[in-house]
Amino acid sequence: NLNFNALILRAFIDAFETPLGGVIMVERTPKADEIVREHCFGMAVPPRPPNSPEICTLSCVSHVVPLGPSRCKILISREDDCMISTKVIPELVLRHVALSNCRGLVQRMIHALDHLTECGYQDRIETDAQGFYGMVGRRASCRTKKK
Repeated sequence: NLNFNALILRAFIDAFETPLGGVIMVERTPKADEIVREHCFGMAVPPRPPNSPEICTLSCVSHVVPLGPSRCKILISREDDCMISTKVIPELVLRHVALSNCRGLVQRMIHALDHLTECGYQDRIETDAQGFYGMVGRRASCRTKKK
């Protein structure tokens, strides 16, 4: 059983006032020189598990657009470096892994939305320390009412 390791920084961009609408999520793996003493931009970085190949996410942009009550459209553009030679694993297999990765990401998003309390997101949304979730909810509500 082979487990991969990935460290990803994630930022959210409010795009409701743009022609795109919705929320844009940008992800990337930090460069080695951005991790200092197991910290990256003030956040603790867990140690890498032994014998786990690292996947480097060069860039991933997910665009989430509300389509109405309980519906949204998600577009994902992703570029990963599995740091595996195509001589060892054929490119077709790597493409299959990448597609499975995207499917897995969407399935985890759906699971998190369907199980907010069990996944711990309900508490995070209710606490809303930075006011992000409330702002997104209000703006998504306004956006869908305009349509």
